[in-house]
Amino acid sequence: MKRLIIISFCIISLANVHAQQNNRLIQFINYFNNSQKFISFKPNADSAFFWIRKLASDKHYADLLTMFLHNSLAQAFILQNPATTDTGDIENNENKRILCKNILSKIMSDTTRYLKEAVTPIYFWVKIQENKNNLSELDSLTNEYISQELSLNNIYKNRIGRYGLLIYEIISKQTELKPLAEKLFRLIYSDLKDNQITVTDSSSRNDLDKRAWYRYLFAYVNYLKAQKYVYVNSKGEEKTHALDKEENYLKAAFDYSPDLIDRNYDSECFYDRFFLLGKGKESFKENYLNFLINSNADKKKVLSVLLKIALVEPVYRNRLKKYYENNNIYSETFEEYWQNAINTNAKVAPLISLHMLNNKLFSSKEFSGKWIIVDFWGTWCMPCRKELPELEKFYSSFIIKHTKNIALLTIACKDTKQRVLKYMEEKKYNFPVAMADNKIEKAYSVKSYPTKVLITPERKFITIPFHTDWKNFVKKYCSL
Repeated sequence: MKRLIIISFCIISLANVHAQQNNRLIQFINYFNNSQKFISFKPNADSAFFWIRKLASDKHYADLLTMFLHNSLAQAFILQNPATTDTGDIENNENKRILCKNILSKIMSDTTRYLKEAVTPIYFWVKIQENKNNLSELDSLTNEYISQELSLNNIYKNRIGRYGLLIYEIISKQTELKPLAEKLFRLIYSDLKDNQITVTDSSSRNDLDKRAWYRYLFAYVNYLKAQKYVYVNSKGEEKTHALDKEENYLKAAFDYSPDLIDRNYDSECFYDRFFLLGKGKESFKENYLNFLINSNADKKKVLSVLLKIALVEPVYRNRLKKYYENNNIYSETFEEYWQNAINTNAKVAPLISLHMLNNKLFSSKEFSGKWIIVDFWGTWCMPCRKELPELEKFYSSFIIKHTKNIALLTIACKDTKQRVLKYMEEKKYNFPVAMADNKIEKAYSVKSYPTKVLITPERKFITIPFHTDWKNFVKKYCSL
């Protein structure tokens, strides 16, 4: 998974910069890979530190440094599961922790201020782990973290928020430090609440990444607050009040769990989920749904929540349909209900009018009343090329059999007609291809490749999330 995210980042970047910048980026990817090599494959603290310093030498590629430090190096400091009994794993983990602690010390002693600042949140987290039973040190280190890191008013930078929550998890176990733990939590909670990112069709990739990160962490802290009220067994008004509190926080966790926009930028908080929740928890929607069902909530409310989940994760569509038909809440058929919900939440689809490889004009107007799946790709795009055999099979085995209901169009971007024709002939692909006009990508807010959008029969569209089973997504959405 880590390598997949890294490769995806590199290809997206290479597609959007000039040749000279490409060469610099390739150089920094080499720095990244060497840093990783001397930690995971040929352990050597001095060599790893050498390449990390190289990686920190150009702030233009801060994303690569952040990716390495906070998604790779920091993993060595995740505390082992006490249930682990494999002595080999325990020994390997401990050796890696010692190596990375050595590297961390070298960085903290280095004169490269930018690099030292980048790694400081990890340093605090590790020091607090090492002093988990020393109340005086825990108090001092946590207060220093609050005054030094949280005062920067940017808990996204260097994942300050992530490490703050990991520190909270440690110190909250000490009864004497609960007030300090709550102070730390409140500061992080307020920052997450107050700095949510509003995006538009013209928002940058960075803003979309930050939106996904801020929303997920805010969902997580609300989930944590809800847990305080789960085990309340008191009677009367106090119990009712506790249930109301639990529901409010679970609803906030539900509301800020990844939506269709966030799903396209899932990699931004993938590692935060891993650090905070072990194997990770992609959303907290199921927690809220179960709360409503177990508390015999109003059926319309349950249906509304199920619908919102299914629109992001269509695997829930059958469950939604069963609940809808069993409870007879509305008079319209389920298909009408589903279709209306999709169009209500989708955007108006810009007209597509492009020339195909055979010079014929494709116009989305001609497909009125049909679904259209549109794939933006390029012969230069490795992830695109990798999935094209799957796309060809989907076209020949599914699209052609359902031409009354759905059509497929692929759009070759940042490419030449000659190159695409040659590629299609070499691979013996038959799916329809149109050439981009440098406008259609902007109209559909395409920021990376491949990107797939689904246009409804009513001419609305949604962007199909990356890293998802897009074929099943399409089938569920289109009821096919």
